[in-house]
Amino acid sequence: MRKMETATETFQKYLEEKARLEPEQVKAVMGDGPLVVVSAGAGTGKTLTLSWRFLRLVVVDGVPLERILTITFTEKAALEMRERIRRLLGEVRDGIPALSERAGDALSRLDEAYISTIHAFSMRILRESGLSVDVDPGIRLITPPEENSFWQRLERSMDREEMGPLTGTLSGKWRERAREVFSSRRTYDLVDAFGAGGIVGAASSAIPLFESKNLDPEALWEWADDRPERDGELALRLREEYTPLWRRAWADWMEEILPGAGGLERFLGDDKQFSARAAAFMETWDKEPGDEDLPRFVADLLGEGLLKKLSGGKCKEDVNRLALAVTGQGLKEYRDDREAWSSAARWVTGDVSPLETEMRALLLKIIALSWELFRAAKSAGGTLSFDDMISRALQVVTSEPSLPGRFLHVIVDEFQDTNALQDDLLSALVPQGRGSLFLVGDLQQSIYRFRHAEPAIFLKRVMEAFQSDPDSLVNLDVTFRSRQAVMDVVNSLFGRVWREGVTRALESRFSRLAPPKSRDWWAKRQETTVKPFEIVIPAGEAPPAKPRVSEIRLSAMRLLADRIVGAVDSGATVWDIDGEGSFAPRPARFRDFAVLVPSRTFYDQIEQVFIDERGIPTYFEGNRNYFGRGEVRDAVRLLEALADPGDLLAMASFLASPLSGLSPGVSARLIAKSRTDGSDLLALLAEEHPLETSRFERLRREGLAAGPSRPLATLLEDDSALLSCEGWKRPRVAANLRRAIDLAREYEAGLGMSLGGCAGYLRDMTRKRIETREADTLGEDDDMVRVMTVHAAKGLEFPVVAVTGLELAPRTRKQGVSLVVSPHLGIAATALPEGWGEGGEGEVLAGAIHDLFENRETWEENQRLLYVACTRARDSLILCGASARTEEGEFRPKRRSWLETVLDWSESDGAGPPEPEPPAERPTRRGKSAPAPKGERVDLPPEEGEALEKISATAYALLRFCPFAFRMRHRQGLDISWEMPSDDVGGADLGSLAHWLLRRWDFRPETLSLFDPLRGGAGLGELLPADLRPVWADPAKRVPLMGWLERFASSTLAERIRNGEDTRKEVPFRVRLDNGALMVGVIDVIWREGEKTFIRDYKIGRIENAPGELYRSQLLFYALAARKHFGGSPLDLALLSLKENREIPVGKDPFSWEDLEEDIASAARQGAAGPFEPSRKRCPLCPWKGECLPGRGWTKGAL
Repeated sequence: MRKMETATETFQKYLEEKARLEPEQVKAVMGDGPLVVVSAGAGTGKTLTLSWRFLRLVVVDGVPLERILTITFTEKAALEMRERIRRLLGEVRDGIPALSERAGDALSRLDEAYISTIHAFSMRILRESGLSVDVDPGIRLITPPEENSFWQRLERSMDREEMGPLTGTLSGKWRERAREVFSSRRTYDLVDAFGAGGIVGAASSAIPLFESKNLDPEALWEWADDRPERDGELALRLREEYTPLWRRAWADWMEEILPGAGGLERFLGDDKQFSARAAAFMETWDKEPGDEDLPRFVADLLGEGLLKKLSGGKCKEDVNRLALAVTGQGLKEYRDDREAWSSAARWVTGDVSPLETEMRALLLKIIALSWELFRAAKSAGGTLSFDDMISRALQVVTSEPSLPGRFLHVIVDEFQDTNALQDDLLSALVPQGRGSLFLVGDLQQSIYRFRHAEPAIFLKRVMEAFQSDPDSLVNLDVTFRSRQAVMDVVNSLFGRVWREGVTRALESRFSRLAPPKSRDWWAKRQETTVKPFEIVIPAGEAPPAKPRVSEIRLSAMRLLADRIVGAVDSGATVWDIDGEGSFAPRPARFRDFAVLVPSRTFYDQIEQVFIDERGIPTYFEGNRNYFGRGEVRDAVRLLEALADPGDLLAMASFLASPLSGLSPGVSARLIAKSRTDGSDLLALLAEEHPLETSRFERLRREGLAAGPSRPLATLLEDDSALLSCEGWKRPRVAANLRRAIDLAREYEAGLGMSLGGCAGYLRDMTRKRIETREADTLGEDDDMVRVMTVHAAKGLEFPVVAVTGLELAPRTRKQGVSLVVSPHLGIAATALPEGWGEGGEGEVLAGAIHDLFENRETWEENQRLLYVACTRARDSLILCGASARTEEGEFRPKRRSWLETVLDWSESDGAGPPEPEPPAERPTRRGKSAPAPKGERVDLPPEEGEALEKISATAYALLRFCPFAFRMRHRQGLDISWEMPSDDVGGADLGSLAHWLLRRWDFRPETLSLFDPLRGGAGLGELLPADLRPVWADPAKRVPLMGWLERFASSTLAERIRNGEDTRKEVPFRVRLDNGALMVGVIDVIWREGEKTFIRDYKIGRIENAPGELYRSQLLFYALAARKHFGGSPLDLALLSLKENREIPVGKDPFSWEDLEEDIASAARQGAAGPFEPSRKRCPLCPWKGECLPGRGWTKGAL
């Protein structure tokens, strides 16, 4: 008699024969251990596997829905998972009669299942367990305005040394600790050194980091007290990690490089300093050092010994050649690349300043107190942060006996991006022996370190599963996403990248993707005609030409745009579902292309090429320039006008916006009339446009009565506000206004109903350029190329993927960041406060040790990010980058950039480097018609006799550069890119410090030490303005500046200035011209030599970053002021670059003084009343070309 099938056997047979799951997928679904870990490669069907696992538990094992917890990474993934399970339950109900009843019952109650993100689950637990923990049943998430308000209050209190009211919100030992710390002079030394904003910023970023590790303020306080023990543990970790590398270095140098270059005998016989150091080095380290002596060997190799100075003769050249052969690097590159080794060696030997140790302890205690103060503020307001949700949920689970074991099975997706706190909560939910954990992830796709994900946690679970039962570790490697040619490229590229493991600290080999060869459609899958793989790099110019990377990048974007247009126009095919539900090739459309970028900084250049030049329909996913959008600024102006109709600027701005419902001409006339006769704008509006006035008054009444969100909602309900915008813009405007309503409601929920308060909050967000994501408006049927970051593309796939920005190297800690929160050290700083370090004790190590770990982990994650980008492609993968070239014409990629990785692979693969491509021409836009104008401005008519009360050199120069740029800078308060701090040393703060010093210094080398805190200027910090003290305390800024000044002091120009007649520095002037214009400003330095007057204008940043026309106009402005003082003496004008220690003369085009006077007066009139027409020929250098709507077509005209 035939044995009846069990439910398990029936279900498994269905998976194998009907659902066509791969063997490893079936193994994962049917696994029975208490811990099952699935390592799922890209495109291997992990969501499907998770869904079938859920079904198996419900319909086969009979587990109640409410006893299964399914955790996903995003709300979207949770929704997709629920819908996938719903579809499969229907399939099982109809396809497996023996399981039909259970499947139907589960289908009817699926909405009750726990399928959510871990944050949503935690909040649900808190609300369901109000009696188990001290949580207000009405608990809610803290709003951004509430959080911002707390940190601003803390910063003000700390800056004013008035912490009493805040510390009064604490109780018990925390109040006593706060009194002790905030009454200490040492605390305010730190505030002076790093700024209250710097310390508060460190505290606000430290809390989510340490909370993700399941720490709390008490643990952080204990860290401060247990710091020597923790630092010792870190030293052991460093020794363990670096000892093999240092031992290898000894073998390289003492067994190959130095002996190969001639050895001790040759070095002793050479009179060069390098040879002398080499001989001493060989005599000292002739025997292999023990582990305890290796740090001293490293210091002698890289610090004060062998490689400190690299000047020398033939011996040094031979050593350099052998070092290149043995290590792959020349002497300088080898030394610079291992700079962190010296810091690690010092840390291992305990060579750390006690003052640095004290500083770190105090900073940790300040952060712990800030954290406890934040907790008290949230408790008083009945709010929680995102991280609080999980930590409080963990408290509930561990304190309520009924909760552990409540869920028999926990299923977790994307487990590689879990942090320690989340792992602790999941473990607490499933006690040992009382349930199962089913974890799915891929170490190769772990890319969320900025959210404090720890890949090591996933690897730990992998090892646990393997050690308990090897069958509990399942590897899904059969991918259904990519065609064979794309898969081969990915396997080859990352097989080389990860030939020694996916990470250095974790033992994990690269898992290759495999094709589904058993599927009958696989052979046909290869028939698509779009080119499967390509590397696109423009040729650029070889030295001595020095094209900017931005120019080469534009060429790369043009080549990429041409590839996309060519594929669409030629009918190249991609793989898709046909009209009958079967897979088949079809012609590619624009929507099949995704351009992935490492950061959104690439958006502007892609928009310039794709939209402005080529006319390709393009959608930018997740643009974070929300507060830069005109409709958002208009909404803020509306709230300001509703709060105070007497605010002329707010009312004028609102009336000139599309939200007012007035035409541009009408609003311009009203504003001009108000300025002419001083009449009230609202009264003028009521007199001439009563309907619009009535509408405005109604909005104001609604705002005063119901809060700021109400008038914005009313405005959005009124079609006229949207109809005044261009048709193409309306979806975005509507979506962004809806987002503004949400922000206003957040403000109302946390801080109240004030119109003015909400307007001030949003204006502050605008001024600070806070990154906020725009609302998405892309429709399912829109045929547009999609541009997004790699992070945004995680979990998605596209027929054709172009990965751009290969040339970008991973970010490291920016120079000048003086405080850095560290998971390894707690907190690190770049310098001691002024007056703390005496006699060489001012050097700090913690920042370098943090960078040592952080830079490596960042680089490793950057490689995983490239893997994620490449594995989004189904039919075609394009790698697109920009690179400068060597004199030999070879590419010169940045170190540790994706481009370096790709070029290294392409050369090792036997294909050789890709051929550089000539730059693409700039054809006309697709289609015959020009693009529709993208906006309209209200230009105020010039008024007779009205002018700026005073005009400065920068205002005059910007007006003459581009009137519209002047408007953006001086009317809208937007920053100029070349005035902003950059990754290099520079920026406005350093410029202010330089001017302060130059005004007081006599330019003599022997007196410069009076301004150097490491020499005779230790007390200088007390004289500095408060805003310059953090800059001065930061050696990353101060040391380069002192080096520039030292070189300048020894220059002939400094000598000429010292010896000049009537030398003056930082000369303020107010000069009234005959035509009435008042010139104001400060001349940096002016002196006379005989009959000639010399004017020099200091520059700190890179001079090529700003247009030369600006500098010429500024200097001519100064020249006219000087002429008024010195009479008609000849003038010599130039810029003085302190960084480069050179003078840059400005153009000497002929001009007349009378014409210059009239031009300045004309500029003063134009600055007051306009017009502010854009100078399109300046657009390539303008920082606001994306905002200047009339100038958006500059690429068609001037270029």
